[in-house]
Amino acid sequence: MPFGLNNTITLENISIIANVTEFPEFMINVNEYMYHGYLYFILFVAMWLIGILILQELEDQILTNAFISSGIMSVIVFIARAIEYTSNGKTLYLLTDYQLWVFALMTIILGGILWATKEKGA
Repeated sequence: MPFGLNNTITLENISIIANVTEFPEFMINVNEYMYHGYLYFILFVAMWLIGILILQELEDQILTNAFISSGIMSVIVFIARAIEYTSNGKTLYLLTDYQLWVFALMTIILGGILWATKEKGA
């Protein structure tokens, strides 16, 4: 079975996922009921790694590229956090608050490392 799908494929979950009226509602339902809220976080981490690899082809500076990629992903994740859906009085989000701050903290930490290791007079 794929990651996250153990014991989550029930008739109730399938009916919740299938009875949608909007695409964001479908995205959030699949994320919440099939992958327990981790699907899009894993996809964003994969996009962060792909961003690093693309930037590595342009310039061979792994810390700088990770910093730039995490900064870009921080903005994308912040926008994705705004996607929400309310079902039966419960508000579901595409990403949780904890997942939102991962890329921002990586940007701050990598920025601090880059600042601490920069060459004097450069």
